Amino acid sequence: MKFSDENTEEKGKSLENGIPQDFLLARKKALRLLERMDRSRQELSAKLSQAGFSEAAVEDAVRYVASYGYLDDLRFAKSYLRREQGKNGKKKLVYVLREKGVAPEVIEQAIAETAEEGECDERETVKSLIRKRCPEGETLDEAGFRRLIGYLSRRGFSFEDIYGAVDELGLREV
Repeated sequence: MKFSDENTEEKGKSLENGIPQDFLLARKKALRLLERMDRSRQELSAKLSQAGFSEAAVEDAVRYVASYGYLDDLRFAKSYLRREQGKNGKKKLVYVLREKGVAPEVIEQAIAETAEEGECDERETVKSLIRKRCPEGETLDEAGFRRLIGYLSRRGFSFEDIYGAVDELGLREV
């Protein structure tokens, strides 16, 4: 049954395949959001909900963009890991991905796949960050050492990598 123009406005239906107008608008909004950057399913759902779409429209839009391959949590996680690996440790990367709604098994798979592509040594990353913060040939007093440890641990690096890098660079007063 076809709807008249008047009936279409009242019912919120589109004449395109009988899909409700708000579903079409949610799909368009989802595509626009994914144009700018990859997002996790949870992030996209939250953005669409914030835009005022119904739960059904949000679910339909997420299914729609996923069916075309525009929404993929594994691709999102791998992209995020590649972008942030040189700045943060594994603990923080995993934490942020979980906050973004990526499933733990997807995170582990993304970590394994990015490690195969190009190993990122956390100790070398820690050393690089220390070199940026501490001038060459300088040793740290106790307060400076604690500040450095706090800075690096908040970035998600293990104490083993932090202490190892500090010792290798000879920054700590003995």
